[in-house]
Parts: sequence; structure tokens; C-alpha cells
Amino acid sequence: QLVLATPSGAIFALYECAESDVMAKPGPGSIHWVELQSTNPEGDLAWLAEVFGFTHRTQQMAMGPYHVLEVDGASRGGVMQAKSPHSVMMTWVEVADLDATLASVGANAGQVVAGPMDAPEVGHMAVVTDPSGAHFGLVQPAARA
Repeated sequence: QLVLATPSGAIFALYECAESDVMAKPGPGSIHWVELQSTNPEGDLAWLAEVFGFTHRTQQMAMGPYHVLEVDGASRGGVMQAKSPHSVMMTWVEVADLDATLASVGANAGQVVAGPMDAPEVGHMAVVTDPSGAHFGLVQPAARA
């Protein structure tokens, strides 16, 4: 495992999965999406392209431009302007039943900090913390919501 920071200061870890690419096999427990909320999207996009070879396409959304990161034509994550003064990397984990998972989060010393909410064409979503306070997202994809 290697811990890195983007030029804007978002901290994240790299790892090599022992079995397979967890993003290549969708389903409950897999990493559904990785999103960088950046105080400097243009700088971070250039860095992500140089270091990891990501290309991106930009789409306009209600909150502003959203840059979809791609590798070999597959969408892997996104970059958007941060709403806070700090850059943050957010990992979204796929679940089969968001409401049941949220009940389990609370029962296991975690906390729901945002949601649940519905995002058209994405799914039923919430942001939670684990018992140590680490934030991550949970998503029940629209196809199963």
C-alpha cells in the first residue's frame, strides 16, 4: 500500500488487489466509484493524467462541471469542484440494499452523515463514517434501487 496526495491535498491510498480488480467486477462490496472533490480540479486533472494516464470527459451538471475519469474507455471516477476549503477523495461502495446497510452501520458503531438520497441514473446513496470516523459513500445502483 502506498499513500499519496493530489496537488490540491486530497489523500488516498494505492493498493494492488490480491485477487482481481474490484472495480471490474460490479456487485455488492465492490468499489462503485471514486470521486475527487478538489479545490483545484484543473491541476488535479493534469496530475491524474500524467501519473495514472487518466483521460477525462467533462459534463455539465447542476453543481458545475463534472469530469469523468476514464481508463481504456471505462469510466472509473470523477473530479468536481470542492464545496469545502479542503480537497477530499471519496470512495463509493456498492450495496444490495442501502436501507438495510444503513441500519447495520448504526448497529456497528458507524454513523450516517448524509442521506439517504436519490440521484437520478446513479441510485440510492448515503455517506457514512466507520467507528474510526473515516468517511465513505454507499450506493445501491439505480438498476436495483
